[in-house]
Amino acid sequence: MKIKAFAAILHELCDLMTEERSAEVARLVADLKPFARSELKGFFTLSSPSAIDPAANGAMTVKQLANAMSSASKLLKAGGAGVKGRELQAAANDLNRHGDVPVHELIDRVRAAQEQARQEAIAGLAARLLASQADREKFDVVVAELSKSAPDVANAVAVAYVQGKAKYASKPKALEAIRDKQYERARLANKMGDS
Repeated sequence: MKIKAFAAILHELCDLMTEERSAEVARLVADLKPFARSELKGFFTLSSPSAIDPAANGAMTVKQLANAMSSASKLLKAGGAGVKGRELQAAANDLNRHGDVPVHELIDRVRAAQEQARQEAIAGLAARLLASQADREKFDVVVAELSKSAPDVANAVAVAYVQGKAKYASKPKALEAIRDKQYERARLANKMGDS
């Protein structure tokens, strides 16, 4: 079975599940049968009373998503995509430990944690730039690390370090502004030392 074909069918199936159009789901499951008939037993049983947890107000829980991913993993393995199937099963196992938390709540938690980690990384890089601005070699190491980061991170660090513009047009412009500010500060420090 081609993975792209399976992914397209699975994506369409998930869309239909949320809209609760069981006739179309049944048609899609029938489309999947030639690929792995034995693996489809019990796959996405929407007619069962436990398909949607009433405690979650109709929202899919992480446990339900993990079960669906586990079933999809079996389909992938049966279709000859063993590596992808194992990867999906590992992801399902990771998700399963979150239990009956609604999926949207877990996504919100993950996004909040990612944003917090991003903000901490930005603050750390800006602090390292400030601490190393007198030592050109250390400063260049931090700038080289920053040049490998995402453009939005480089932009935010430049805004924090330069304390001038609110945003830079591109990552190279942000890095240039950082280097210019370091040069300006080093020149000012030299003038102050000469007086």
